[in-house]
Amino acid sequence: MAINPALPDDLFTHVVDEHEVQFVRPADMDGPVWGAYDGARFLVMVHAEVHDDATE
Repeated sequence: MAINPALPDDLFTHVVDEHEVQFVRPADMDGPVWGAYDGARFLVMVHAEVHDDATE
């Protein structure tokens, strides 16, 4: 699995609608995909779009 420093961290917390949500990238993913958790409760998978500014 390649490490891409342009992507956000594998594990980070962000406030969403006044709640702290933990975002965790699965170990088998190297793309912009995270599982979102409220404590131990799974909420949703988040898939980000990657934009290459050089092609725009």
